[in-house]
Amino acid sequence: MIELDIDNACPRSSAINTKNNNSPPPNLMPLDRLLSIVKYWHEINCPQKETCQFASIGQHLLHIAMKRNQTLLTVQVGAMDGRSNDPMYGMFVETRGKNYVQARNGDIAPGRDSPFPDLRNWLPVMIEPVPKNYEDMKETYLGIANDRGLACAVPIHAAVSYDSTKTTCPFCRFNTADDAPPSCKGK
Repeated sequence: MIELDIDNACPRSSAINTKNNNSPPPNLMPLDRLLSIVKYWHEINCPQKETCQFASIGQHLLHIAMKRNQTLLTVQVGAMDGRSNDPMYGMFVETRGKNYVQARNGDIAPGRDSPFPDLRNWLPVMIEPVPKNYEDMKETYLGIANDRGLACAVPIHAAVSYDSTKTTCPFCRFNTADDAPPSCKGK
C-alpha cells in the first residue's frame, strides 16, 4: 500500500489546503485494487450501454475509497477553470441530481444532489497552463474546500506536451487573459 505524505502532497501554504481541518486518509487506493475495481465495474456495467458512463466509474471508485478510508488520487490535464466542461467537477462536486453509485445497502441515498457530502477522500491534481484559467481553477477548488470538505487539492500551473520545443499555444482556444496570444483567444 502506498502511503501519502500529507505534508508534501498538501502544503499548508496553498489557500485551498488551509480552509478546513480535514486531512485526506494517509493511504492511497492501490493501483492493483483500482484496476480490479475498474475491470469488475466494466464487466457489470458496460454490456448495458446506459450504465457504462465515465461518471459512474469515478463515483464508484470514490465511494469505495470512502468505505475503506483511503484516498482516491485523480490527475486532470487541462483543468480549465475547474468547472467548465470539467468531468471531475460534474462527477464529484455537482452531479446535477445524477447519482451513479448504486445504493445496495443504504450507504448512499438515491436522489441526493451528490453522493459525496464530504470530499476529504478525493485528492485532485489539476494541471492548467492558462494564467486566468489557473487562477479561476484555484478559486473553484477553494470553494469546494469551503463548501464540501475537500481536504487537499494540488493545482499546478503548467502545460503538458509531447513537444518541449513549442513556443506557441494552439491548444488553448479559451484563454481569456488580456495578454493571451491571438491564436489562443477563441469563442
